[in-house]
Parts: sequence; structure tokens; C-alpha cells
Amino acid sequence: SQLVGETFEFLKLLGPHGQGNPMPVFLARGAEIIKVNYMGTNSKHLKFKLKHEGVIWDATAFWKGDEFDRLTHKMNFVYNIGVNYWKGKQNLSLNILDFAPG
Repeated sequence: SQLVGETFEFLKLLGPHGQGNPMPVFLARGAEIIKVNYMGTNSKHLKFKLKHEGVIWDATAFWKGDEFDRLTHKMNFVYNIGVNYWKGKQNLSLNILDFAPG
């Protein structure tokens, strides 16, 4: 939830990201899963709506569809942050790298 406004603008200054400069990785402990759905061909990915520290986030876990059964109401998520462009709008979204019960 601290990745809004000036903090996100500062993170963009750390780029460009690539092999020699990886994207920053964050941890959200005890995030609440509001909604989760399968996404993509053969349900290979998971699409979340999460609540952490009072902020609601859209999040995607690529290649984690087979781990759906591991999910509990509260989870710890390791993620990096990006911008999702959709229908002319841009929103911050979380790219989930891993998760565990929280």
C-alpha cells in the first residue's frame, strides 16, 4: 500500500530494469484475497483482487494456476509492481511471483 504516488514515481527512477538491474521485489504479509479467478488458456494463471493494509490491488500470478488449491483467505505474497494499460487507462497492478499461507 506504500507503492502509490511519490513512492511509485521514485521506483520508476530506478529503471530501466533488465538483467543487470532487476525490478524491486516486495512482500505483503497477511494480504486478504477478496476474489480470485483462473485466467488464460487451460487456466494457467490466476487473477486476484487483494486487500493489504487498507488498499485494494489487482494482481496476476502467471503460471500459478495449478497452485489454486494452496490458497487461503489470508496469504503472504512476493511480488513486483507494474502498470496495467487497459482501454486507455493505466493502473498499478501486482505481479505475483510466489505466495504462501499468511
